[in-house]
Amino acid sequence: MSQFGQKVVVGKTRFGCEGVSRLELTVYVERLVNGSWRVIADNPESYSNPVSGKEYVLQASTTSCVKGTYRTRVQLRKIVLTSGKAASIQKPYDYSQTVTISC
Repeated sequence: MSQFGQKVVVGKTRFGCEGVSRLELTVYVERLVNGSWRVIADNPESYSNPVSGKEYVLQASTTSCVKGTYRTRVQLRKIVLTSGKAASIQKPYDYSQTVTISC
């Protein structure tokens, strides 16, 4: 992707929810470096009273493009139901497929 004329790497997630008064999540762009995944960009966000049935988009982007293998990781940090109770998070992380970019 190009941002202000410079190639960047973007990690993006789409989500919707029902019966939630607060949602906290983070989207990460990770690059494979010497066999380990390294976070190179992140974007934490909180949503208060998200609209039921609406699709939301959250993304993180790098400041430049470096040749390599990338993935997007999404972390669900907190869910508060409209009843005021915190919901149990069974699977806090979700990962995209990996992609190799040559820039």
